[in-house]
Amino acid sequence: MKKQTIKKRKPKKSWYIIWFIIFAFFAAAVLTVFITLPLFRINNVFVVGTRLMSPDEILRLADIPQGENLFLVRFNKAKQRLINIPVIKQVDFKRKLFSTVQIKIKERKEAVICVVKNQSLILDDKGVVMNPEGVMGVGISFPDITNLPVISGLDSSWLENGLAIKSDKGKELLAMLAEFKTLVLPQKLQIDIAKNDDVKLLVDDILDIRIGKLEGLSSKVKIFNAIYSKVKDRKYDIAYIDVSSPLFPAVKFK
Repeated sequence: MKKQTIKKRKPKKSWYIIWFIIFAFFAAAVLTVFITLPLFRINNVFVVGTRLMSPDEILRLADIPQGENLFLVRFNKAKQRLINIPVIKQVDFKRKLFSTVQIKIKERKEAVICVVKNQSLILDDKGVVMNPEGVMGVGISFPDITNLPVISGLDSSWLENGLAIKSDKGKELLAMLAEFKTLVLPQKLQIDIAKNDDVKLLVDDILDIRIGKLEGLSSKVKIFNAIYSKVKDRKYDIAYIDVSSPLFPAVKFK
């Protein structure tokens, strides 16, 4: 006779699901109790990365509530208040165990000064105005900016709500100035764009560069570089370098 084999019943899968739900619920409850312990109440907030702004002013504007739970507090409103400050480019909040918040600030870098209606505006390399008219600069201290390139004759229509350069020509102009600063290594760099068809660049109050129209600026920079590399040892004898017509550049000596 054949022996009868008894098959063992396998536990239903539903029991695994039930136990998993119970375990997950228990773990969530324990975690909730743990993170709400007094140990995780905020008692220290500090700032890193500031150069222009006072850390105390950052803390005042952020207004992170002391005593709040480190994991439950939200930084959205604080971040919005800080990012609205013109000199601030980026803000990050970092929770640090057990009760500390770090505010990491990335500030804009001064690139150029624009004179608009007798007001000196400081712009970064993207054309954002760091000291717009009517915006309070409490706790903001700019270093010596006398060595920054200066743009005069800029029309206010180039600025979008007075907060940033909106014109493509304006951004191309900033790129051109950055290139000139790298090529010539000047102490002073000034550009006058009051006349759209007669733009002039003055280097160290000595070297006059005639740009002409605000068109094809990148090619004009390349042409200037080719010429300047050959005559830079005689720069004090140069009356001007004319690259207004890229096909027919000229150098006039005194």
